[in-house]
Amino acid sequence: MSPLARNLVVLAGLALVLVAACARRRRPRDLPFPRSRALAALLPAVTAIVATAPTLALPYLGDDVILLEQHGPKPTPFHVWRPDEGEDFLRPVAWMAWWLYDRVAPVDATLAHAVSVALFAAVAAVAVPALRRCGAPRGVAVASATLFAAHPAALETVAWVTNLYSVLSCGFSLLALAALPFGRATPRRLAAPLVFALLAFLSKEDSYLLPVLIAAAAARFRLRGIGRGLRVGAPFAVLLAAVVAARFPLLHGFGAGTKPSVGAPPIVGNALSGPWTALRTEAPAAYVLPVRRFGGEADAAWMHAAAWLPALLLLLGGASGAARRGAPIGVAIAGLGLAPTSSQLPVGPTLALARELFTPALGIALVVASLLAGVAWLGRARWLAVAALLFASWAVGRRNFAAWERAGASVNAAVASAAPLVRDALEGLLPVVTASSMKEAVAQGYHAAAPDGVVLLAPACASFDWFRDYAERGRVFKEEVAKLRGVRGG
Repeated sequence: MSPLARNLVVLAGLALVLVAACARRRRPRDLPFPRSRALAALLPAVTAIVATAPTLALPYLGDDVILLEQHGPKPTPFHVWRPDEGEDFLRPVAWMAWWLYDRVAPVDATLAHAVSVALFAAVAAVAVPALRRCGAPRGVAVASATLFAAHPAALETVAWVTNLYSVLSCGFSLLALAALPFGRATPRRLAAPLVFALLAFLSKEDSYLLPVLIAAAAARFRLRGIGRGLRVGAPFAVLLAAVVAARFPLLHGFGAGTKPSVGAPPIVGNALSGPWTALRTEAPAAYVLPVRRFGGEADAAWMHAAAWLPALLLLLGGASGAARRGAPIGVAIAGLGLAPTSSQLPVGPTLALARELFTPALGIALVVASLLAGVAWLGRARWLAVAALLFASWAVGRRNFAAWERAGASVNAAVASAAPLVRDALEGLLPVVTASSMKEAVAQGYHAAAPDGVVLLAPACASFDWFRDYAERGRVFKEEVAKLRGVRGG
């Protein structure tokens, strides 16, 4: 069966569930879970840490170095709020983090990765109250947040520090949902959700449909509550309009997505062709358990099994009350999270754009957890089914992560192998000594030089294991020379 036919089968089954949601009568079956908020937050948080812990060993990659160079030199973190000339995005919340990384850890990426892992754990924990506020039962909400924490797309996103945008956007959006008042929505009670929404809007553009989700959550995803939902969602829409209006004087236009560029097609031109291409090749079935394609028969077996998993889950629990309650909410979260960046689809066999699935992965997890909760004949063993899917997600994520490990190893190996190559090339031509730091190198040069001699810094290759870039290398050299002379900055 072709990918398009398979995806149409899955979509048809999901459509039947959504239609049946309008006719639900009985209270949906929930997954049994203790009435403990601490445990409900701890389970997805610990899962997130375990799933993404391997990213701590990765160096800065690709755009990470560019962002450090772009925002690090600015005098204060408040200067990053004004975009640079030619900037396409308005994401100052994450830019402040890059300013800090440049000062605290400009070379070693461990701190930056640790922050990303910690933030992701917090996002997974806050997903539980956010889903509860949307109307998901307690057990289903915990299972959804835990599956989200182990989703392969989440690991792909957290593995690259640049994707801090996506983590912050999703986290602040969930905080806005979780903080929504159940009673009367007074300005005072809406203050905190509005602040969280503003931070989400200033983190990444994929949060721009948050007002719609806010309105749906305030209405508890029920038609009879649509009036209240619109009243609660209106201030968030006004806030979004103000943020969008601010883009025009700051970015000299709307910014990203409105003009052609390498790797980023315009939204208008690709908003429909992107999803259609994805439907014919990978979505939606592949998004439940995205598998990186390395090549070979093993890949084909993995992808074939993963692609039919949604159909199997729909067959098992699609007719249940739990599915009729949770699936519409999950589809709404996934759709509203993916729609602003739909022009970036398809994600591709290398999962190069897996970050676009980060927020939608929570909605996908809610649909899956709701389907599993509806398999009544499993009883309490439904948690075993959740655990099995959790393990499968972790295994696929670790398998996909091999590409990141290879990328990190190649960067480290390239830097580490340069020193002996340079030494071997110069051996016999002139005296060669080695140093373990710039301070030691300057001291050796000082002692080896003649009284009226010159010590010249003439790098033969990159030194990313010591410095972020050539500018920092030169600055540290001058500082060490100044210390020898006893004159700071000379």
